[in-house]
Amino acid sequence: MFSGNGLIWAEIEKRTGREILILRIDRERGKRGTYLVGNNLKFDLDYDNFDVVDVDAYGVPFGQLERIFSKSSQPKMVFITFIQSQWGTLPRKMLNALGYTNGMIKKVPTLFYRAGQQKFLRYLASRGVKKCQISYTPDKRKNYLSVEFC
Repeated sequence: MFSGNGLIWAEIEKRTGREILILRIDRERGKRGTYLVGNNLKFDLDYDNFDVVDVDAYGVPFGQLERIFSKSSQPKMVFITFIQSQWGTLPRKMLNALGYTNGMIKKVPTLFYRAGQQKFLRYLASRGVKKCQISYTPDKRKNYLSVEFC
């Protein structure tokens, strides 16, 4: 769904020696290569046409994942970049899916934005994700997850 300049997937293609067909989407113009410009949530994609989906929403890709869950009938590999700054918010709908009400969140929002990664992993588990591998960047702001949707 996001691909920046497409460097990661170009490197994977080079290392594996396999041709990889990629559909790139990014909001920003001026990236290298060919890609669709716009908000990826506005594109109506048939996720069953993809073996792998890479989501990096410069934050928490809750909306993108909800789209994938609702529009895919087959298991697939999804690479997720989860970023939450120290005091960053979490998507309210994700917190609602975990059982937190809007009233609770409104009363003490910082309480519900703590431990964002753990909440995100609970959300994934609640949606049926059975396998998840997590890696971190040195600054601990970005968490890279590869998950298998079953």
